[in-house]
Amino acid sequence: MVSQAEIDRLRLEADTILTRYAQVEQALEQARSESGDHWESGELSVALDTPNGRSIDVVLDLDADPASNAQSRYEQAKDLEAELERKQEIVGQLAPLPADPVAYLICYHLDAVEGNYPRSMAGHLDAQRDHVETLCEEMETAGVLERVESGTVKQRRVKAKQADEVRQHHTYYRLSREGDHLLRFLDEREGQVNVLRHLPDGHTLVARLDQGGPDYPRMTGSCLVKRER
Repeated sequence: MVSQAEIDRLRLEADTILTRYAQVEQALEQARSESGDHWESGELSVALDTPNGRSIDVVLDLDADPASNAQSRYEQAKDLEAELERKQEIVGQLAPLPADPVAYLICYHLDAVEGNYPRSMAGHLDAQRDHVETLCEEMETAGVLERVESGTVKQRRVKAKQADEVRQHHTYYRLSREGDHLLRFLDEREGQVNVLRHLPDGHTLVARLDQGGPDYPRMTGSCLVKRER
């Protein structure tokens, strides 16, 4: 797994090799003139003092000189840093969504029905009404959902509901343009992988959606919340 700690470790080792160049060169030359297990692995482990005076163990490539050993670490650190930045950018695209599997289900549900109110959504997703209301408010604030007048919304393709049915006196929500773009991102492989990083139990959510969409009855919003706990 890519981490800032791994990047820092590689750079520290590279800096240490260069600041202890003569010591590293001597250790390599001595190892090449002696028999030992290092010939099988092609590596040599040496203890070096960092520029700050802390001792660390560094594994050197026996066939490379000190400069090449340091350079290979700088290059690895650079590649890992680029990958970490890319992953952080992807995570940023999901930042508006609460790290809650029910929030994802709400988005997919609204994408299917084009607008609904929390009580109805809670019924379809078998989730707690208060929980759904709170998530909808959070996602509206984040710009993922938008509130619309009940008289302008018609529910379509909602199970157990007649087509074009409208309930008055409810707060309706629908996906905003940003929310729609977010779902398009989740259709991509990077988006799907990122759900697993973003959610504490992303595999459960993916399994539910794969089995039949957000209204799949055998894996409810309540199940997701319980598993999350």
